[in-house]
Amino acid sequence: MRRRRFLQTSTGAVAAGTLLGAAGSAAATDKPAMEYVSAHYSNYTSASRDASDLRWIVVHTIEGSASSGINWFQNPDANVSSHFVVDDDGTITQMVDLEDVAWTQGNGPYNDTGISIEMSGYANSTDFTEAKYQAVADLCAWLCDAYDIPVRHPAFDIAPCSAYDGDGGLIGHDQVPSPYDCSAVTGGKVDPGSTWDWEYLLAKMDGATGGGFPAGEVVKTTSTVNARSAPEIADNVVHTNPEGVRGVVKNGPTKAAGYTWYEVAYENGVVGWAVAKYHTDQAGVTFLHDQRVATTADLVVHDDHALDAPDVWTAPEGSAGYVRAGPQTADGYTWWRVAFNSGQTGWCAGEYLDAAPVDGHGVGHGDDGADGGDGDDGADGGDGDDGADGGEGDDGGSDPTFAEGDTVHATTSLNTRKQPGTGEELVETVSSGATAEVVNGPVDADGYTWWGLHWQAANVWGWSVEQYLDAGGGGNEPSTDFDVETDLTVPVDVTGQEIDDAIAAERPDSPLVGLGDAFVAAQEEYGVNAVYQAAHAIHESAWGTSTIAQDKRNVYGWGAVDSSPYEGAKPFESFEACVDYVMGEVADRYLEPGNWRYNGPTLDGMNVYYATDDRWDVKIAGHYRTLAENI
Repeated sequence: MRRRRFLQTSTGAVAAGTLLGAAGSAAATDKPAMEYVSAHYSNYTSASRDASDLRWIVVHTIEGSASSGINWFQNPDANVSSHFVVDDDGTITQMVDLEDVAWTQGNGPYNDTGISIEMSGYANSTDFTEAKYQAVADLCAWLCDAYDIPVRHPAFDIAPCSAYDGDGGLIGHDQVPSPYDCSAVTGGKVDPGSTWDWEYLLAKMDGATGGGFPAGEVVKTTSTVNARSAPEIADNVVHTNPEGVRGVVKNGPTKAAGYTWYEVAYENGVVGWAVAKYHTDQAGVTFLHDQRVATTADLVVHDDHALDAPDVWTAPEGSAGYVRAGPQTADGYTWWRVAFNSGQTGWCAGEYLDAAPVDGHGVGHGDDGADGGDGDDGADGGDGDDGADGGEGDDGGSDPTFAEGDTVHATTSLNTRKQPGTGEELVETVSSGATAEVVNGPVDADGYTWWGLHWQAANVWGWSVEQYLDAGGGGNEPSTDFDVETDLTVPVDVTGQEIDDAIAAERPDSPLVGLGDAFVAAQEEYGVNAVYQAAHAIHESAWGTSTIAQDKRNVYGWGAVDSSPYEGAKPFESFEACVDYVMGEVADRYLEPGNWRYNGPTLDGMNVYYATDDRWDVKIAGHYRTLAENI
């Protein structure tokens, strides 16, 4: 669970000796509306508690209606009370002054140091209303902010034996220890129970105090996490993001399926609902990768993030482009690498860039890939005035970036068109990393520089925008960013020995060690990612130890149908023969456009017809990332 900061009042913690009834005026968070109905004086202890005495907010369920609880606390024979009662409709009733001690925790010291909140409903069965969550969140946020109680729900099953130990926070009645046996819960209490969502309460409290993930905040994934088309667990995964992907919050929080959700527009173009606890805020981050920006002054662009790095060109004020890397700090500036619409790419001082969004949050997320869109015309270099970062300007002229016969690759999902121009007929959208040969160009059209390309894997010819191309093949280093949407037809730069070593790092005795050269050979023959081949074999053969792998030399379970897996599995003369045969079949059947099994050259696309396990793709992607970490 993501732990939030301690919330302070705007003037610091409330001083000792200040009556709680008067402290609220110093709080930064507003006191929520509430009614006041006094509990009978025989059901609580009159006291003069101040902020220094308070450590805990304890949440209970009445095991009945709010009115029954209010009536009971007014009964002089009840010997029980609560500071607050919250009803289903969000009505808050205060019954005991905060400077006084309510009798409700079943543990004297926890009464002395606690604030009690009783909610209508029943432990482990009530489906708590949104109005109640909001009311309890507003109430707790005000109490924490005013009286310096940490906004945290400790994960321990039972709170410290002494109420004066630990950091304090928000707990349930089911966490208060018995005064007679600290290893047991007082009175065997179970409220508020399993249907009360502490994570959602904390998210609501964050919103009440101005924290959390408000719309427009930049967040980053802290683990592999699914982005879904709706805030629910269903067959609705839009994309599986690896750890470290940033995005901008669009909506939320929303509670569903036992989780707290936010809608996030990620920097990789994905927009979806994701679980809050797998994200953290990114304070101080100005731009996202692939965000559209524009210069706010004539700006010298450098080929590295330093003032003394060679100049690429001088971008006139208003020049638009897309963030490709950064931030880096040097020479008193924060630097971002920007691919400008004019075709130049280089490092810019972020102080002279501003967001130039193509949608509400400046994150592009169209499905068609990037071809330059409807961006500005860019600039042709101006007259060589000094740029805003202090370097000397130039005339912006340069030799063409590429030449006929060069090998280039796409740096993102990229459109290729029949002729140079954003309105021309779309031929194909190639995946990031796809490799092409330059056959024509450059041609300037619609404010962009275009190159005629032959995309080898797709075997198509067309024109694409220079700013989304880099020199060299797309066979990049195996990346831990690999996911179920990564194109399996893009090769990786890896040797057989590196794959063997990566497998051995996890399972030194795996029979798959030694197959690295076979995976690389299949990549060269069929154009199928070699590390994927190894990850697939690891999953299907239990690292080469399965009965089918050992008896039939079949590391992919090829032919092992669910009804009779062993009998159906195809036998091979060797592991190497299996790799060669199966990868040829995979390339032809599942990765070749036009085959009826083809649903895109990705694990997600293969999963449709290759496996009945709907998480088959996710599991193989996990093995891939493990291998990539070891390479």
